[in-house]
Amino acid sequence: MNHVRRAQFLLTTGLLMSATSSIGLDSGVMQAPLPPVDIAAFVTPFENRVDLNGDGAYDSYWSIASADRNCTLSLFDIRDKQKRWASIIKNCQSIPKPPIFYGVSFMGDARKDFSVVVKPHGSAGFTLYVGDGATGELRDFSFNLGNASREAITRISGTAVVDFKIAKYQGPALFVRSTGGESDQRGHLFYFPSGTRTAVDITEDAAVINKKLFKGYPFPGVDIAAMDEGRNSYTTIYNEFNDGQSPCVPFKKSEAPGGCGVPDGNKPSSAAWNKGNGNFLDKVAVGDVDQDGADDLLLTYLWRSTVYPAKPNGQAKSLGAPQFDNYYNPQNDSSGCHSGRHYGLSALVKTDLSRFLSTIDIAGMPVGQFADPHQNVSRNIAVVKTDNDAMPKSLQRKLAWNTPMGTTIPGCAAATLYDNALHYPSDGLIRDTAGKALYIHVNRWTQVSPAKTSCTLNDVKCYTKELQSQSGHWSWEIKKVVDGRGVQAVKNIYVWDVVPIPATADFWILYSANATTWNLGDYRRDLTIARVNSTTLAITEQQSIPISARPFLKTQHWQSLAKSVSSNWSATKLFTLPQKNLPSSFVLNTPSGNMIYSYIGSVWRSN
Repeated sequence: MNHVRRAQFLLTTGLLMSATSSIGLDSGVMQAPLPPVDIAAFVTPFENRVDLNGDGAYDSYWSIASADRNCTLSLFDIRDKQKRWASIIKNCQSIPKPPIFYGVSFMGDARKDFSVVVKPHGSAGFTLYVGDGATGELRDFSFNLGNASREAITRISGTAVVDFKIAKYQGPALFVRSTGGESDQRGHLFYFPSGTRTAVDITEDAAVINKKLFKGYPFPGVDIAAMDEGRNSYTTIYNEFNDGQSPCVPFKKSEAPGGCGVPDGNKPSSAAWNKGNGNFLDKVAVGDVDQDGADDLLLTYLWRSTVYPAKPNGQAKSLGAPQFDNYYNPQNDSSGCHSGRHYGLSALVKTDLSRFLSTIDIAGMPVGQFADPHQNVSRNIAVVKTDNDAMPKSLQRKLAWNTPMGTTIPGCAAATLYDNALHYPSDGLIRDTAGKALYIHVNRWTQVSPAKTSCTLNDVKCYTKELQSQSGHWSWEIKKVVDGRGVQAVKNIYVWDVVPIPATADFWILYSANATTWNLGDYRRDLTIARVNSTTLAITEQQSIPISARPFLKTQHWQSLAKSVSSNWSATKLFTLPQKNLPSSFVLNTPSGNMIYSYIGSVWRSN
């Protein structure tokens, strides 16, 4: 086997070669070696490669540096490592999350633009900046995103590029959702005119947004400050705007003191009540939910998801209104023990449930998150379908199905702490060639011991100890999108990721074949690759990888994943290298460096 050292490896056609290159693949046989390229620039836990031009091939990569109270974001040409540009952010303590290069430009040229979140010196909060992907120039724009009490709810990903087809502001705009503190629990829509350094908050333009319709809260969050105990502003705004349609569904008594908003997390008698500081999570998805030719916006807040259409009630002048609202209890119980926190992902996708887009929720973690103790929150899989309402020109969003996973919160008299924890590979979906979601697939953990947890609420050290000492096994499980029926479960394996097969919906899975312990992060000798038929789900052509290795995984935003209308939540992907008319090569970490596996002939070989 030809081990590829850390310093260099062979990149296959499509990543670094130009479209006119004569070096390629023919019948699965490499015709000529490609020049060795330094891999060091790409070795980060985050996906730092960028398809800046949107032509389907990575052409750039970014890096971050901090020094002298400044942070620098730099972009390089992936072919020759020459610097394209550098953006210097002053008074910067750190950049806690990687920059987001959005799928389309919102500054008027062909290059993808970006946003970056900064933690300023001496601040407990975060600030959002945006820049031009073509030049790296930061706009005269900064937005306070609020603070966070812990990493799990940093609330710094609540952004999305959306094109509401606004006549006055042609082209995409940047939607930003912040904690805001106190009562700024709403969305802002920023437009960046081409050729200027300015930004326009469209929600402050009375010619576009009629704030009176929403009591001063365009794009209101369901956690805005309550008007009185038992009723909140969101409930009033939603029900008055959607007069004549089904009202939003109130929370159960055990979860909140009435109303349709997310609770503050405090009792009405407490000093913290009615401050608008609800524990929302900032999941954002964009898609044409009502199929009127313009983008719509889905926001997910704990138990509730809301759609803000480009034309609420069929009228563009009503932009900013919540119209298609949905609530469900993820654990189908009458207690607050599931805690309501919906980590994981929410995506808008096409399914067979209706001609409109459906929401798929997987409350879990991306693969490989073995060290995160906060996996004892709501764990479930659910689908919310969108369909015609009885009212003309309106839609309704109803729960198609929900599978609770028996979430355990310490102090709720349940036994095991991590039983039924879910890890989703990639975006958790199996789709057909047109991008329609057919199945949901996850890795599910079965905890055998300890059979009963001794941890108390918020004792994270105890969580961590149990996480490290528990025993059990993983299984790879597949559910049908249309009804939630389980159609396949393979015990003792853990699927790290899928590798698409061009011109077909079939795919390869890379998995650990002996997944009988919680933590599979060390170098392993059980890695296996197999082909999965997307129609029958038959697993064939298994091929073991007889070396000590682990997958080279990178975290990226869903907005950059293909074939799905999706959210900004994180997905973990194999580090893959595109090949022409063949499955992508993938990179493995080995104790001595890195190795590429490519599909050559009819088998996967080290390249």
